[in-house]
Amino acid sequence: MKRLFEKLRNIPVKTVIAVLVITLLATNLAWLTHSCAGRASGGADDTTEEPATAARTEPETYEPVSVTADRTPVDQRADYPNGCEAASAVMLLRRMGVDITLDQFVRRYLPTAPVYYRNDVMYGPDPNLFYAGDPSSDSHGWGCFEPVIRGAVCQLLRDLTGKPQLEANLFFAGKNMTLRALSEHLPALIWITSGYDVTQDYYEWHSYDGKKTYRYPRGSHTVLLTTCDKDYYYFSDPLTGQSNVKVSREQLADSFDSAGRKFVAFSSFPALRFASVSAYEEYSQSLLTTTKPSTTKPTTTKPTTAKPTTTKPTTTKPTTTKPTTTKPTTANPTTTKPTTTKVATKPPATTTGQTATTTKPAAEHR
Repeated sequence: MKRLFEKLRNIPVKTVIAVLVITLLATNLAWLTHSCAGRASGGADDTTEEPATAARTEPETYEPVSVTADRTPVDQRADYPNGCEAASAVMLLRRMGVDITLDQFVRRYLPTAPVYYRNDVMYGPDPNLFYAGDPSSDSHGWGCFEPVIRGAVCQLLRDLTGKPQLEANLFFAGKNMTLRALSEHLPALIWITSGYDVTQDYYEWHSYDGKKTYRYPRGSHTVLLTTCDKDYYYFSDPLTGQSNVKVSREQLADSFDSAGRKFVAFSSFPALRFASVSAYEEYSQSLLTTTKPSTTKPTTTKPTTAKPTTTKPTTTKPTTTKPTTTKPTTANPTTTKPTTTKVATKPPATTTGQTATTTKPAAEHR
């Protein structure tokens, strides 16, 4: 054994490492050969199954408890002929259970800004911040993009839920989703054209300060996309007042893409504190008209302490009477002079003390 250990000790380290590497390579080669042979022979132990494709599940629509969803289409033509964005937002909110009218949404939540001409140059707001023009006008209403509708809906939900800090991920809006992908999140507002075709021309106007230029598609239109099948998309169109309007998937997708892929959809919906905007307005009005009870502080009367009066004794000085000396009177003869009486021509001046008072007319109150 000692000789064996001595021989092993004399073996170089490089040789030992080389033997270990060769052993490992031989072992792996044998395992690979066995594995390939098993797969070639159709062995059940070495086969791998393809992962099963997940079945498509339709998104669940959350509806608040005790609130009935209204699927009646909104017709914008009577009061808001250019208010398709607001009308589609109202249809979306009604489907989620919010009781609101188109007039309430526009009057209370839709921010608008004017569009006008000056020296034949058109000026207007950023359509990402304001509705350009007047949605109730036939000829002076242009429209707005998805951030305006998202902000209006978010403010409305803050009022109805009573939560001033509403979660930003409650709903989403954007431009980076195809219509096919968006169909997983219906219902949704989408921006297309009024003829359901491709956008071909644009309006252009300058910002009020003339530093920026904004473009808005001619014939821009917003509808509420509700469902789809393998051939068609179905939506509610506020410009016709009809629901279940169907357009081929390819045609509507092209119109949606040409308009910039703009949309607004909910990922979830909050529990409502108020079921309607009217109920919230009544509540807000009641807060303004309710007077708070006046709290009067009790008045505390401090007891008065009467100070004792000290009466100083009066000292009377004795009066000394001087003796009177009576001088003898000498009678002189009297000379009588005639008296002259003068008549005063000016009234005597009246003085109060030494200060003369001058009375001025009172100044007129403004």
